[in-house]
Amino acid sequence: MILCIDTNTVVQAIAEQHPFHPILDGWVTGQLTWAVSTPILLEYEEVLTRLSGPSRWRKLARLMDLAELTSGNLLRVTPLFQFHVVPPQRRIAFETPWSSPGNRREVC
Repeated sequence: MILCIDTNTVVQAIAEQHPFHPILDGWVTGQLTWAVSTPILLEYEEVLTRLSGPSRWRKLARLMDLAELTSGNLLRVTPLFQFHVVPPQRRIAFETPWSSPGNRREVC
């Protein structure tokens, strides 16, 4: 199975006692392939460094490199599409059938 793991899941899964830790265990044991792109790796680095310090990111990056070289269960991908934040001046407002009259919500 090939997975792209959300940054919040990676942060939590590092703790051995966390319910998400089996995801990383499955990857380390070769049951899962972890798909990553440059943007997601940069996000992992930024968040892990901010929350846990640079050494935590370096350990994970080394583990990823090792897995790629030895077991091939790290898949580097290039995204074909990227979402962009819609600037506030281009947002639209709408009313839903379940909202009270006049209760407008902004969406992209």
